[in-house]
This record gives sequence, structure tokens and C-alpha cells, in this order.
Amino acid sequence: MDFIVNEATFSLPCRSFIIDYSVSQKRKLAVVKEFTIRLLYSIREISPDQIAEYFGFSTEEMQVMLVALQEERLIEWEDGNVKLTTYANERFEQVDGKSVPRFFEVTDQIDTVTFDLFTFKLLIGTPSGSISPNNMEILLPSEAMGNLTEKAKSAFDKNFYIFLEKVKKVNIYLENTELYKINQVFNKRDSLVPIKIQYVINSTSPNQPTIQYADKWMDEWDDDKSLYAAVSAQKDFVSTSGCDLGITFGEYLRISRDPSSARFFRSENFDFSAAMDTYSQKNGVYDLETKMLIGNLYTPKNKDVIQSLIDYKFGENNVVSTKGAIWCIDPEDKIWGRGPELEVFMSSIESRFDEREKPEKTILVSQVDCPQSAFSKKERYGITGANFQGVNKMPGNSQCEILLIPNVLVACIFHFTIDDYYPLTLPIGYVSTNEDRIAQVQQDLTIFFNNPALTNAYFERKNVKEENLVLSSKLMKLLDK
Repeated sequence: MDFIVNEATFSLPCRSFIIDYSVSQKRKLAVVKEFTIRLLYSIREISPDQIAEYFGFSTEEMQVMLVALQEERLIEWEDGNVKLTTYANERFEQVDGKSVPRFFEVTDQIDTVTFDLFTFKLLIGTPSGSISPNNMEILLPSEAMGNLTEKAKSAFDKNFYIFLEKVKKVNIYLENTELYKINQVFNKRDSLVPIKIQYVINSTSPNQPTIQYADKWMDEWDDDKSLYAAVSAQKDFVSTSGCDLGITFGEYLRISRDPSSARFFRSENFDFSAAMDTYSQKNGVYDLETKMLIGNLYTPKNKDVIQSLIDYKFGENNVVSTKGAIWCIDPEDKIWGRGPELEVFMSSIESRFDEREKPEKTILVSQVDCPQSAFSKKERYGITGANFQGVNKMPGNSQCEILLIPNVLVACIFHFTIDDYYPLTLPIGYVSTNEDRIAQVQQDLTIFFNNPALTNAYFERKNVKEENLVLSSKLMKLLDK
């Protein structure tokens, strides 16, 4: 069974260009004109009277036709006779042993086209992702921004038939359209295009995740896998030092009281395949109020699992009575929340809060060691509208993730590191609406946040009174029973 353990959106720098170009299309002459041309091609030269006699034209009809052929640069006069121009002669091709005229019509067109600035490929699809400040950036090579109009000109020439078929929706097999010339190229605007990536694991090889595009048209578009390679090699993180799994997972179990994951930890190792097989066999069900989780909370499947548990406990689409949510996560050394999925998930959870309780928005708790570190995280995840609380040490440790909605739900996850696939983690844990499990985690978090040595105010503005800090004015009130 495949599991989507994470989703992330990369922002791909692109530029749009206005292309002024000319196309040539094969066209058919009127029957009489074509036969006149064929006659002249066969006998080289003829008088107007002979043409009129051959076709049975009146003098007036003959003159009208000859004027039209001359305007199209197909005939010329020589000593009172008519013959084909060099242009007309060159339009004849050999088809099945016969000479057949092929004429083209040249027209000017102007279109806006967009190329990505990493591979300079023509953008032909509409990505399903969206632009967000917490998207991951695709860094451009140093030479990417040089000679852009010339690159656009070359790329448009190379991709012209793809442009006709995919963008202009022209049937290139029925319409014989060719690029005649590119007249001018103008810069129009720069933009970011969201490229949504899914990280997938399988129970047969859980330590070998694969990366796939969420939009299937991207596979054809990135046929040489150049962009894929750049995404796979993403290193926009600073790795933390390795920790003893027995110690870190034990710390996780003590604060999360995870009822499902502990049974898969054997001989100082976690049996990922067994955990995934158990999930597959039971569809993640531990009991009526508790389910296993594989992957980050905001993945589509886990989002549905969490909503279904709330529906089962409180009624479908009913609001829930709570003061807000606390989400403890240290995203520093992992790909976490790097895309609009995080904001969508938080909105879906907060939409269930009963407004009569005047609940707080979600409070994101994260480890920071200075105001600059806090500023960077707030800038990245501030679009969610969350409040932020700094800590000197994460509850449990930096690999633990806890989402607590008092009186409603608790979700705990342990982020296993994957050798050779840093900074991707393999999140495994549980979610429950069981009152006792919620109360136990809430009690541990209350003890944690009551210890002033463990918290800090780096997320706060300067000179904020203590009673107005997020910790005292929001978080501790949320934890009060």
C-alpha cells in the first residue's frame, strides 16, 4: 500500500513574454485559378486569348482572373504573354509522380507565452497548487537570468508545435501551420508557478520514499527530469545531529501516550513495514475514538481521518466547544507545512470551533533561540493566521509533534528520520477524541508551559506587558480546565 506522507509546494520562477511572430499556412486556390496555374506550369507561356479559349472565359472574366493571379504574385507578363512567377514555380511539389501546387498564406500573430526560468520550457498546464509565502523556493543557476529574450526566441521556435497543440488547441495533423519567422520578443512579467510535490512510501520499502508530481501532466512536461532532479536535491535546511532513537522515541511515548506506535518499536528499532501493514489491514483503526496516522496531519487522507473522528464524536459538521488549539512542532530540520495545505488544514479545524466560546486561533509552538529565528518562522508560517509561542526545548523533543484541541481531540506524531533522504521525515502517530487521552496530554503540556525555563518571548513584539503575552493571555487560558 502506498502512503502519501507529505506534500510540499515549490515556487518555480517564470517569465512571460510577448511574442510577435508570423505563421504560414497551406491554402488551396480556387479551382479555376489552380487549373490556370497548372496549365501555365505545363506549357510555360501562353497568351490571354488562348487562356480564355481554353476555359471558355469571356474577355471580362479572363481579365478579372488574371488581375487576381497577378495580385497574388503568381503570374507575370512577358511580350504580351502570361507565365508563372519564380515564386509560383517553386510552389510545385512531386506527389505520386505528379506536379502539385502547394501555396502558403503568411499571417502575423501576437501571443503571450510563459517559460520557466530553470529549464526554459514552455508552460502548458495549470498547476493545482497555489502560491504561498511558505512554499519552498527553487533556486535558479547563476546564468539563468542572462539573455532572456534570446532564450525565449529560441525556445518558442523549438516548442512551436507544442505551443500550437497544447496552448492554441490547434490540430497540427489537420492544419498545416508552420512558424514563418519570429519578428520581435518583449518581456512582459515575472511570476511564480506552484509545483505541488507528493512524497510517497510503500510498506515494502518504507526507507526508500519516492517523489511524484501531484499534477500528472508535469511528468510529460518535465520529460528529461531536470526539474525533478532539482526538487529531489532540495537542501534548504540545516541538518540536526543524529540522536539515539531509543531515547527520542521513549520521550515521545512518555508525552504522547501513543497507544498504537509503541508495539512496533522492537530491539531499539521501529518496524515500519509492520506498522504500515497493520494500518492497511485495519484501515488505521485502533478503537472507535482512536486511529493510527501515517504522514503529516495536513495530508488529504489524515485531514479526512481527523474530521471523521470529530464528526463521529460531536456530530457531522457540528461545531465543537473549545477555547482553541495548540500545535507543538519544530519544523527546523524537516519538510513541514511548506505549502498551502497547512493553511487549508488549520482553516478546516478552526471552522469547527463554536464562535460563542470566543475561541483563540491555533497557537503554533516552536523552538527558537533568538528574535531572528522567531521572525523567520513567523514570516514563513504567518499566512496561517496563527499565534506563535517560543520555547527553548520542545515538549518531548524536536521530533515530537502534538496537536491538542482541549475537550475535542489530540494528535501526536513522531518524525522518524530517513537515511539518505534528509530533510524528509516519516511521520507516524495517532489521533484520538478519547477524553482520557486528551486530558493526559493536556496535563503534561500544562506542566511544561508552567515552567518558565522552557518558554521564551522571542515571537513577541518589544515591550509587551507580561499579561498580554501569548503565553499568559492565550495559551495558559486555553489549557485551563
